[in-house]
Amino acid sequence: MALIYPPALGSIPSPSSLTPTLNATTFFGEAGVGTHDSTDWQVATSDTFSSASLVYNQNDTVNLNSLTIPAATLVSDTFYYVRVRHRDDASEISNWS
Repeated sequence: MALIYPPALGSIPSPSSLTPTLNATTFFGEAGVGTHDSTDWQVATSDTFSSASLVYNQNDTVNLNSLTIPAATLVSDTFYYVRVRHRDDASEISNWS
């Protein structure tokens, strides 16, 4: 499951408020097998995650459980959907969150 942490309460809206940090649950390999190799992060303007609606689509080997969305990716007054999945070192892929 992905959680978006908003900017601090009381902060003045700024471009930094459009760079939320996404956090995913910890990786668990099936029956303790496998190690976390990478994470697929997707942010879209549609809950279907069609290619036309994707504003961020990244397989990341560094940001495995937490990712800050890069500046200029999101725009104000737009509703976004987020999903995450894990990959292990044997190329097994989890379901989307």
